[in-house]
Amino acid sequence: MIKFINGDGLDYLQENPEGFIVTDCTKHEISELLALCEFLGLPVINAYAKDWLKPGKYPGEKRIQPYQAIIRAFPGQKLIIDPFMGSGAIGIAAVLEDRDFIGCEIDEDRCKYAKSRIEDAAIGAIAGNIP
Repeated sequence: MIKFINGDGLDYLQENPEGFIVTDCTKHEISELLALCEFLGLPVINAYAKDWLKPGKYPGEKRIQPYQAIIRAFPGQKLIIDPFMGSGAIGIAAVLEDRDFIGCEIDEDRCKYAKSRIEDAAIGAIAGNIP
């Protein structure tokens, strides 16, 4: 299951308190997310690292492999949620690790871009063509 929400990730979590939150928030986003996840009792990992940046179409686009390693480290977590999806790196990692994924992105163009990348990764994973 892959689901995309063009809207505010924090609003989505308040209405749907489920899953394992993996994100890459900057300082100004993380405090509100951590408080909400603590209130809802949701596990969260903020994996923001500048050295994971890679050149891409989207500013701040990240490498996939570090997120795969994080997701692999939690085999019991079947639903991965990224409330600030951006370019979709965490969604791609979730798909490649055979997990369900819900991604939220408030910017419509970024949401479309991430959706395209994640869907392409899902097709490649099904066909055995891992990016």
